[in-house]
Amino acid sequence: LFFLKLVVVCELIHILVLTQQTTKLWIYLGGKFRIYQIMIWNLRHCCQRDIVGSHVYADNKLIGTIIEPLSTYNFKVPETADPVFAKTITLHQPLANHLHLLEVQVWGNGPYSDDDNLQ
Repeated sequence: LFFLKLVVVCELIHILVLTQQTTKLWIYLGGKFRIYQIMIWNLRHCCQRDIVGSHVYADNKLIGTIIEPLSTYNFKVPETADPVFAKTITLHQPLANHLHLLEVQVWGNGPYSDDDNLQ
């Protein structure tokens, strides 16, 4: 078992301003990975409250929701009988706020083939 630290770089980030009321940050991981942890660094000099209310997804599975303005967020995925595998990480802000982030890190292992029977 090894861990791969995926640090988001500009080529992998797509920020979608869907309407005036919702914003999504979409990160393509480059393959299917087992997700263990997602770390998010909020801006420190301004706009910290704008992230409150954002949902963090691994593909379509909700990993967590940001409920207060902090400098960093650490979403650990429990190692259960139902592991989380994903090709994308999405931060969705359903409120009328823009996302202002410093960094996003995704910790996991892989990549795995789509044909792998993963449980």
